[in-house]
Amino acid sequence: MVVPMIVIRKMTEYDATEVKSLSVEESQLAYVGHISEILCDDPATNHFHVILDNENIVGFFIIDTLYKQHYSFTLDKELGLRGFIIDKNQQGKGLGKQSVIALKPYLQLFYQKWDSIVLTVNCKNINAYKCYLTGGFTDTGQLYQEGPAGPQHIMRMNI
Repeated sequence: MVVPMIVIRKMTEYDATEVKSLSVEESQLAYVGHISEILCDDPATNHFHVILDNENIVGFFIIDTLYKQHYSFTLDKELGLRGFIIDKNQQGKGLGKQSVIALKPYLQLFYQKWDSIVLTVNCKNINAYKCYLTGGFTDTGQLYQEGPAGPQHIMRMNI
């Protein structure tokens, strides 16, 4: 049995082809969308990151530094986590959980001027919700009602 070795790092231009090949199950598209659409976000304020397992890219996410401008529930000095994807061929191996656990020390190292990070997760997406809880996020008890696929839990983690 190979033990996963999760590493998070900023995405580079050399990662683009491999990142574009990431996909999720059809049922998850409503929650995260297509990677090609996500990569169109402005990289100046939306920092692209990759998740590696034993040096292979298995996931992707965005740290949004202007999340507060779009979502009133965001606190001062709070980042937004968006587009968190583990490739459908890599799901079910615990990589999502390990990646979320690895997120806090990563943010503490590279986002020191920020106090916390917030995300929304669809109320129907139970597996992702549990993954975020296990990784250190807490449910604020509030719901974001304007999600494209229905109500979403608002979850937060101190950095």
